[in-house]
Amino acid sequence: MSVTKRTYFNSVESEKDLAMRERVRDLMSNMETNTEEIENIISSFETRLEYISKRLDNLEDRVSRLEKKSSLL
Repeated sequence: MSVTKRTYFNSVESEKDLAMRERVRDLMSNMETNTEEIENIISSFETRLEYISKRLDNLEDRVSRLEKKSSLL
């Protein structure tokens, strides 16, 4: 992934994170806090973290394979 694509991906993710944080702040500031909605937001964060973790693992595996191939050359 090029630097430009990575920067775009990070900025899109940052915007999503900011939007979710704002939703949490709004919910918490409201006296009629809906616990189920907060749990859904937390679940969404956890799902995204799992996705990112899997992508990192995949990238680490690919780098490892490339390092092995380059050492054989």
